[in-house]
Amino acid sequence: MVLSAVALREILYIVTLVQQHNSTQFTWKGMEAVMKKFIFNWMLPLLLSIIICFTISRFVFIVTVSTSSMDNTLKKGDILLVTRINLEELGYGDIIVFNHRIFNPNEAAYDEKYVKRLIGLPGDEIDILNNQLYINNKIIKEKYIYDDGDTRIFSGEFSVPDNEYFVLGDNRNISFDSRFWDYPYVKKEDIIGKVVFNFSNLTY
Repeated sequence: MVLSAVALREILYIVTLVQQHNSTQFTWKGMEAVMKKFIFNWMLPLLLSIIICFTISRFVFIVTVSTSSMDNTLKKGDILLVTRINLEELGYGDIIVFNHRIFNPNEAAYDEKYVKRLIGLPGDEIDILNNQLYINNKIIKEKYIYDDGDTRIFSGEFSVPDNEYFVLGDNRNISFDSRFWDYPYVKKEDIIGKVVFNFSNLTY
């Protein structure tokens, strides 16, 4: 709004000078000074803002949580800052954002963005026995799981393929995730980024 007001003021001033073309008040030197002022006060800041926004958008973006599958870590409606990262930097327990091919690994990924916790890396053996998670035969303690008292029992075995990942929601009772998808794994190229900040945690 400030830039727009400045631009409008400068443009109106230029128009006024042009209208005074036949008067003794108008000089091309004065016109040149106004144009320089217009460029430096408005055009350059605008161009710089566009460049900064474009650069930032290549590395970070905003996502809104659309379901309760990550309760209580993330609530439905939470606004998240997500960074595009080198996938080699992903680790167990990271919360990631991705598209997915729920039914067929050979079809195009859905545009809908999923938010889940990264549980299994390429090559991992995932075992879930009566809701207890094991990764490569090691028992995993998951303090982040949301327990609403309505515990549904699940057991299953999964072998994570190369360049693919296994994900779960923290609210296991309602989360639609790798346990239930027809194709349970998230392909490397479908991962968009990692959650680094929850704006909804800000207090006023």
